[in-house]
Amino acid sequence: MQSKIRESLGVSKKSSPSISNNKENAPPPVASSEAPVTAPPSSSQKTSTTASNFVSPTRQLLHESTMAVDSIVQKLKKTYTMSGMGAELKETIGNLIIESRGLRDFLHQKLILFKGIDMTMWKNDSVDQLVEKLAQYLQDNLILEEQIKKYKKELKLTKDVIPNLGADVQERIKREIGGIASDMGAVKALRNKK
Repeated sequence: MQSKIRESLGVSKKSSPSISNNKENAPPPVASSEAPVTAPPSSSQKTSTTASNFVSPTRQLLHESTMAVDSIVQKLKKTYTMSGMGAELKETIGNLIIESRGLRDFLHQKLILFKGIDMTMWKNDSVDQLVEKLAQYLQDNLILEEQIKKYKKELKLTKDVIPNLGADVQERIKREIGGIASDMGAVKALRNKK
């Protein structure tokens, strides 16, 4: 287990600069009309400028989450290499590193995926528009309920008008069979007379 973690630490030491310097995680470039910043911004200033550069708040959140998890991975790697830790603690930290990397990679993939979605074309309905749509749907629903009531009344009237054919048919069949039987009896009587 420890050798696996050491291997992944060695690989991650080589690949971690590429992840932290990766252009996929970088915010979109600032328009050239803005004046360049002469002093390096503090971490709180970086967050505010980064927030203003993103068109989509979801993409901004994904970017910030990826960066936060990346910093957690870096701190866990430093903690893992400290001396004087027990084997269990070292193994737990190693597992945390592996899981954190998985989370970081997942967030990074979603960030790249979301980069291809054009948020400028999305329409965000206002509350008034949503209320209007809801009122229209309610009106349509009431109209449909009235039509359903009307059709139920028509169905009931139709059922009342149409007689119960089942009972009449049974009686008619009995009469016809009785008639046939009596006719057969008459035919038999005629034959016997001859």
